[in-house]
Amino acid sequence: MKFKNALQSLKEKTIGKSPGKKIKLSNKRVIGAAVVAFVTVLTVVLIHPERTNALKRIEEKTSKTYYKNSANNMYIHMTGPSGTSTLQIRASWGGASSTSASTFRGQARHVKLTGKITSKNNPYKLTFTSKEYKTEKADSGNFVNISFSVGYTKPAHQQGDGKSFDVPDGTSTANNFADVNEHASNAEAKTIKMTVSLYNFGIITFDNKKPNGRWEHLRFYNTSATYSMHYHEARPLSFDSQGGSAVAKMTAKDSTYFTGFSTPTKTGYSFDGWYDKTSGGTKYTRVFACKDGLKTLYAHWTANKYTIKYHGNGATSGSMTNSTATYNSNFTLPANAFKRDYYVFSGWATSSGGRKEYNDKAVFKPFNKTNDLNLYAVWTAANYNVTVQFDGNGGTCNAAAKTVKVMSSITLPSSEVTRDGFTLVGWTLNKNDKDNYEKPGTTIKANDDMTYYAIWKSTTGNSNMASIITDSDMFKGDEQLSGSNGTGYNSLQVDSKMSHPDGGTDDPGYYTER
Repeated sequence: MKFKNALQSLKEKTIGKSPGKKIKLSNKRVIGAAVVAFVTVLTVVLIHPERTNALKRIEEKTSKTYYKNSANNMYIHMTGPSGTSTLQIRASWGGASSTSASTFRGQARHVKLTGKITSKNNPYKLTFTSKEYKTEKADSGNFVNISFSVGYTKPAHQQGDGKSFDVPDGTSTANNFADVNEHASNAEAKTIKMTVSLYNFGIITFDNKKPNGRWEHLRFYNTSATYSMHYHEARPLSFDSQGGSAVAKMTAKDSTYFTGFSTPTKTGYSFDGWYDKTSGGTKYTRVFACKDGLKTLYAHWTANKYTIKYHGNGATSGSMTNSTATYNSNFTLPANAFKRDYYVFSGWATSSGGRKEYNDKAVFKPFNKTNDLNLYAVWTAANYNVTVQFDGNGGTCNAAAKTVKVMSSITLPSSEVTRDGFTLVGWTLNKNDKDNYEKPGTTIKANDDMTYYAIWKSTTGNSNMASIITDSDMFKGDEQLSGSNGTGYNSLQVDSKMSHPDGGTDDPGYYTER
């Protein structure tokens, strides 16, 4: 409060009842009130002054008077989140009751100060040592100042830097409180050292000379000083997403908790949580708001892993196990293990009918897919020549060999091969396998170099032992029996699915060339 405001406050205030006369004071009549002050040597920090509803008395007396034992009190209040502590300090002097104020303040005195807690509770643990204190000379030259200490406990995380008085502070050093932003994570024992004018205790009157030359005698008592404690209102907490989506800064009241952190996102990664270090450190789901606490949390991420599946897409053989790739890490596709007859592997597509997107053993630098990947083999028809030849197998074959691209279609000959007394039945790749053959004129795929052999059937019935088809166990399919061979059979054609000689007298059980 500036001096002008202090005077105005005194002018307008008459609080409570007193033995003396209630007055309204003019500015001139209270000009001397500037010396009624609290002088702080070391103080707790305070921020927003809050004037309490004090019981201050201001009385006008008819003479300079010393009051030995009549409501000689002042109060110290400490208020904040923990509640309010109030300390009453009573001043008394053992001299004669008739001592004038001028006599009292004319020399140093030993004044007894007695303190007691008057609040219901004492959350800030105010303490005071009751004893005699020696008065000190003020700037006015009068021995009216007295110094003492008040102890208190500042709770963890509480702080303040404000004060208020219900006495005029005017130009006194009470205006010189240092705005120190103290803070501690633990409770601390602190001390307020004060120098106080005895005028504030009402132990003597304050004498003020009026403009007309006459003196007025003012008595102040039940005055108070209030110290306000509080928690800091806006502790900040920042978030570093480390490449993820931005997260806004949070604020919280000191000694409360930051909670409800937002979850950022990052392509290809899963969020692990908020930590106190860029890597490693401790994970936090809430943070205590404190001057000395955490200021920034860092997002931690785990790169996602994705499965790569391989599909043969028409392969005739081979298989491949799935792979696992980590996002943003290098990854190399394994070598293709699928095969497809008469096709060459070209690479990998991402759909069964798609075009090639990746080569065999392709390298991802880095792997940047964000879903599982299905790869399908891409095949290209083989592009090389093969030769197909024809063997008359006892006949005359004029069918020329055919050289074509692999898997090209060719037609088996039907007229370029002849044999006297025989009809061409078909063509086989195994000259000893007369049962499995392709008929003349059939279209086949030339998938390799190969030779086809003619299969014949007799048309004359003449013996030709060299062309008899023999088998030591059975006949399958159509069998041509020729000539006299001791079996009782003549030149007859026997068609059956199976022929078994019975091993009788006329059937020895086998056929041989003789």
